[in-house]
Amino acid sequence: MALSLGHVDIYNAHIDENGNFRALVIDTYDFNEGDPDYRVEIARNVQRHGLITNFYTINIIYIPREELNQLIN
Repeated sequence: MALSLGHVDIYNAHIDENGNFRALVIDTYDFNEGDPDYRVEIARNVQRHGLITNFYTINIIYIPREELNQLIN
């Protein structure tokens, strides 16, 4: 999943009653204006002309307590 999500919105990030990390990550594919990557600008122009459609993904992030402890320590 490396480099697949960027400029996301994170909702309801929390540690649950069992010590697991949970969050919702929403990523919109709207090819932001002013992005320095020329590929984003190309995609934005294609989108602007109606050849591709905006979409978004909703990702559920779950990190078990044991793995979370390894990441933190």
